[in-house]
Amino acid sequence: MPHSVTSYKKRGENVTFTENLEKAKAGDKRAYGMLCNLSADTLYGIAYLSLADKGDAEAAVKNAFDDGFRGINRINDENHLRAWLSRELTKHIVAKLKESRAEEKSVKSDGSHEMDVFCRLGDLDRLVAALATGFGYNVKEITVITGLKEETVERKIRESDKKLGKDKQITEDFLRNVKAPDSLITKTKNNHEKTFQISYYKILSGKISFHSPGARSSSRLIPAIDTRLR
Repeated sequence: MPHSVTSYKKRGENVTFTENLEKAKAGDKRAYGMLCNLSADTLYGIAYLSLADKGDAEAAVKNAFDDGFRGINRINDENHLRAWLSRELTKHIVAKLKESRAEEKSVKSDGSHEMDVFCRLGDLDRLVAALATGFGYNVKEITVITGLKEETVERKIRESDKKLGKDKQITEDFLRNVKAPDSLITKTKNNHEKTFQISYYKILSGKISFHSPGARSSSRLIPAIDTRLR
């Protein structure tokens, strides 16, 4: 089933991605929240693996959703929205990492198994590895989202794979099963249950299209970020 016709299944309602996108572009924040639900789990997982703090991760995703709404009129389809939100999340992750550097605080594991493993990596290495694992982004796509050079992204992925070794499966399992906090999920109107969410990790089958076939310039649609941590 094409991403653009993803349905939100709940009691008495069947709304497509396209319908909610149209509503969101008209200013409907609840419809926008329903769109964000589709990526919330994985975005939260990426933020947590990058920042090693659940509170910071939750705040970063919330800020990414808030900022993302301001660019909703630029969005073409589901893949584009996911890339846009990933870019906004990256902006807030990098800002938090810069803040920690300025305060001379190093990111440390919170004692969870997955963070004990992932904290073997450097700050931006965790972000790049999490983007690659969480959404299956390739080198060029991560380059567009982060603003890093292609050779830098290639090197970080290669070095991360080497450092993680067979323990990479631990982070893959985490991103497959992670759930975003309720504060990041837009509830249904009637019964306040979570909407039906698609895990992009579970439906990956080879390379994901970064934009719809009609999208022309990814660098224009997804502005670069200053990822220098100094």
